[in-house]
Amino acid sequence: MFALPKRKVLVKPVVWEGWLPKGHSGAWLNDGAVMSVSVPISRETGELVNPLTLEEKEFFEDKSKSGMDFAPGDLSSYKKPDDRTGLHPFWYTKEVIIRKPDTSVNNDTVLLTLDLSKPSDYINYKILLSNSGLGGIVSTEWDKRFDYGTNKLVLVEEGYDTESKSRTAANKIEAYTLFSKISKSQTKLYEFLSVYWLENPSSARPSIDATVDYMVAQVEKIIADNPTKFVEIIKSDYEDKLTIHNAMRLKIIQLYRNNFLLMPDEIPVGNSLKDVILYFKDERHQEEKLRMLAQINAENK
Repeated sequence: MFALPKRKVLVKPVVWEGWLPKGHSGAWLNDGAVMSVSVPISRETGELVNPLTLEEKEFFEDKSKSGMDFAPGDLSSYKKPDDRTGLHPFWYTKEVIIRKPDTSVNNDTVLLTLDLSKPSDYINYKILLSNSGLGGIVSTEWDKRFDYGTNKLVLVEEGYDTESKSRTAANKIEAYTLFSKISKSQTKLYEFLSVYWLENPSSARPSIDATVDYMVAQVEKIIADNPTKFVEIIKSDYEDKLTIHNAMRLKIIQLYRNNFLLMPDEIPVGNSLKDVILYFKDERHQEEKLRMLAQINAENK
């Protein structure tokens, strides 16, 4: 049986970096602008997305439970506007209004606080949730708010900030511990930045002639921006990534139109770094892997 949860959710802006200077008040809407969010239409069905579960719908349509003025059937997502009477069902008219403050916004800005123990706030929450996912404007996780370029809002649990800062601090400690193992070596710094470039093609490809000081500064910036990403790169198949980097440096593997090709026969080995790692982990391709490793070892002697 459904019951309203006793927790609060914060609605925060997803602030993308763009052509405007950092901290510019127009980086997320114009000052005083109002965003109206309603239940979207499904691309697959052409119908309104159903924001409520069956249990939630039954709860809100029972006045004795929700205290709201809904009758059975009022919250059906299939209910259509009546052109004869001009009446529109609830989901066609209900909007969540988000107002942008007359100041610049940042990661600490809270646009709206939803108390989910209140029926009206819970409905607003479900409307926002219905706008999440591919093509939507709402992210349901802080760490994934940049996963879709359309995201404008992110929902976070009240108190997440303390937990998030604690995790970030722990991640930074681990990141700098791992960093200390490569920070004195020009080769190891170059290898890390090369692997980082393989995973983040939009970043600058490192120069093998770059100084230690320059590369230390580049890695420290990566840690400052995203310590979790740094740790993931180092701890996840790092040796395999280095092997692929060395194979590409020696042109044993070449990237052509997002296809990784094993030379000289131009054998496709994947469309991403992850694909290539999995390809060479496959027992069926061990002969090719051994031949590639032998070539790398011969070149490095």
